Amino acid sequence: MVEPTTQHLQPGQIRDANRAMLVAACKVAGAQVVDLGIARDTEGHVQACLEKAIKQQVDVLVTTGEAPQKCFKSILWKTCQRCFIQ
Repeated sequence: MVEPTTQHLQPGQIRDANRAMLVAACKVAGAQVVDLGIARDTEGHVQACLEKAIKQQVDVLVTTGEAPQKCFKSILWKTCQRCFIQ
């Protein structure tokens, strides 16, 4: 996943087409949005993004993409004291 402004895609890359729509929808719903950007495909980077969200005391965390659910759940379990995953 690369920024929407990326001019030339490399093989296997796709532009982040969801972020702008999700940010706008959340703002319309009255949310104060904290954009954490694109989480790279490593457990360490996803965990760092989650910790940043926790530090900023977000109430809701919205994610999209291909992050393996098992990996994401493992990171949530290690990082959060109490989480609900559906």
